[in-house]
Amino acid sequence: SLAVLYWNRVPGTSVLVRPGKKMENSAVVKADSPFTGFAGALAYGASGIAAQMLDSRDEISPNTGLGANKVWFFFSNHAALCLGHGITSVLPLRAETVVDQRLGGVETSPSFPESGVQKLEDVPSMTAGSFSYFFPSGGPLRGARKAGKDGGYTLWFDHGLKASNASYAYGVLPGSDAQALKMAAEGKTLRILAHTARAMAVRDERNGETGYAFFAPAEVDDFSAARPCIAWARQEGNLRILRVSDPAQVRDDLTVRLRGLWKAVDLPPRI
Repeated sequence: SLAVLYWNRVPGTSVLVRPGKKMENSAVVKADSPFTGFAGALAYGASGIAAQMLDSRDEISPNTGLGANKVWFFFSNHAALCLGHGITSVLPLRAETVVDQRLGGVETSPSFPESGVQKLEDVPSMTAGSFSYFFPSGGPLRGARKAGKDGGYTLWFDHGLKASNASYAYGVLPGSDAQALKMAAEGKTLRILAHTARAMAVRDERNGETGYAFFAPAEVDDFSAARPCIAWARQEGNLRILRVSDPAQVRDDLTVRLRGLWKAVDLPPRI
């Protein structure tokens, strides 16, 4: 685990900046809320996907007023790609998505000044300590450093005041291999197939593994879902294996379709 500057700005969360109050973060989900039931994960070996739907109408969550569809894709080589869309605030507050923030003297490249906010819209990738980040869609990326013994650095997307259908995309790689980072930033290893408020999908170009998150009925390439769900696809020889999950679990039926001619087979227990 990493020590952070602010526990209410945990990396990966989307937050509303409330003047005079602590920032609230999207990690808090109340089970009895009617609007935040879509939150869950699906694993396939060392790979997997996690997704969360925030609803701005939710009056129970401390993040009331913020809507967002968020997905984290994890791949077997320890890389991760994080996507978000539909980020909307019904309140006149600034919305942000926190990429990283850590306590202590973390070396970054590019470096940040020890005061003020650095605009990083044109930065395709960067390193911070033992992690590397890449930003396949650019966007309003910001960086700041706080000096002193209780200092550190923060990296975030600034979605602005009263955000409307904003989005973000960033990837995380362990280590700082320059060639691996360059290929990831150019989309040569992890390719985004869909990035909308309705559906998001990412394919690992090295082995064909693909993760899908549907927040509404939609189709991505040859795969479609009739209602919100998450799925993972893997090719093993002449088998295409799909794992599908319904994080909301409010209905007994879930219809997905895969275009083409396919034959259903019984899989061994290990699959």
